[in-house]
Amino acid sequence: MNTLPVFLVANDDGYRSNGVTSLAAFAAELGDVYTIAPDREQSASGHSLTIHRPLRVEVEGINLWSVDGTPTDCVHIGLLSRILPVKPTLVLSGINHGSNLGDEITYSGTVAAAMEGCLQGAPSLAFSCESTGHSRDDLAPLKPWILKIVRFVLAHGLPVGTLLNVNFPDPRREPIRGLKVTTQGSRVYGAEVVEKSRWVWSDAVKP
Repeated sequence: MNTLPVFLVANDDGYRSNGVTSLAAFAAELGDVYTIAPDREQSASGHSLTIHRPLRVEVEGINLWSVDGTPTDCVHIGLLSRILPVKPTLVLSGINHGSNLGDEITYSGTVAAAMEGCLQGAPSLAFSCESTGHSRDDLAPLKPWILKIVRFVLAHGLPVGTLLNVNFPDPRREPIRGLKVTTQGSRVYGAEVVEKSRWVWSDAVKP
């Protein structure tokens, strides 16, 4: 009988992203990993569920599937369909390239994936890292901290209806010195609108 924990890994940057690949590799040191992630970037998709069209699920590798939908769709499929052979122990979302803090978590596809897991009764964690290098970032410095958090949740669980939203500083700028549990702050995502003019010529107005 398999006693290893089973992880469902998702994200909002797409199944090819360095973040989800790194998170899956880290989690594989603790248990069995199944990754279901969007087939393209779905940043700022929020907690959106596709209900007006069928979803296409493609096999992309060993224990790896892509979905032409949102991060929420990916977790929904992983937990409620028969695509996985076993029920996941934890849902892990990320590692997002860029932080998810304050009020902007309402837009975050990374946090939304963990939220869907939480709503479906699975202990869920979202991981993000402040970053400017996007897919080229070296996420190895996050590994010991992520494994520490995952081990803690495996040992102690999470309160019902609670997810963990974990944010790391950019390890290239400052070393990670520890972990701190805090309350959600207030931070507005995108506080401006950039307006541009666009001329559309028709036959009636062309010189």
